[in-house]
Amino acid sequence: METFTTGIHGARVRKFLRIVTLAKNPLRGLCIVIFIFGAIVFAQARKHANAPQSNLQAANGQKNIDINDAEPAQPFTVEYVSSTIDASGAVTINGRATRYVKADGEWRLVLHVNSGKPGAPEDLKESRVYAGSEGSVFKRESNNSLSRSYVSASDDQITLRAYRSRNYLRNHFEFFRMDEVVGLELYVFRVEINDAANPIIWIETSYSPLTGITPLRTVKHLNDGSEIKQEAIAVVFKIVAADLNSDLKALPIGPKEK
Repeated sequence: METFTTGIHGARVRKFLRIVTLAKNPLRGLCIVIFIFGAIVFAQARKHANAPQSNLQAANGQKNIDINDAEPAQPFTVEYVSSTIDASGAVTINGRATRYVKADGEWRLVLHVNSGKPGAPEDLKESRVYAGSEGSVFKRESNNSLSRSYVSASDDQITLRAYRSRNYLRNHFEFFRMDEVVGLELYVFRVEINDAANPIIWIETSYSPLTGITPLRTVKHLNDGSEIKQEAIAVVFKIVAADLNSDLKALPIGPKEK
């Protein structure tokens, strides 16, 4: 078993970081966390929509990318912490999440939301779950939900393999720079948001060939100088339960939400 841990700002630590919610407004914190992790699911849907063809041409259509250097698929678990950083650099922890990924690409993201205050509404202490299996991504809104809802199509095996290739990541049109999180080498993608009505100026999403299309850090940069961040604090390469999403698969599919 291999484990990597780090603090929020990249400092290596020996013990797992204890997550404490510091948000002054629990409801605001809930919205921020859902916003962050919802973006991950959206990103996966976008990658599927732009999935590389069999020749894996670069996005600019000018170069064929050799992905024979792709790392082998392996199961792993990622622990995340989500936070907001204001213009002065003050950090507020809003929540945490755990993502389980099987070697075949099936995954489960459990979003934990807890205001950490006595008497807080019970719905703020529940978990929202996203699950991706062959063909589709679904979500369960809360622990008490009696149905699941469709979110998007899931990534195909060609795309999953491409994101484990250093050649593919380095030649991707969104590639911006290299970095490191929890001891793992990261390829950082940057996307500019050219929309004056959107408070987000640009988004950075970081990938490791060892964890493929599962982002290890996502940072949204806002026009007021603040940031919304979701970052891995631990990655453990270990076997994931075979029945990972059996509970969600057993639920009926409800109507698609607006």
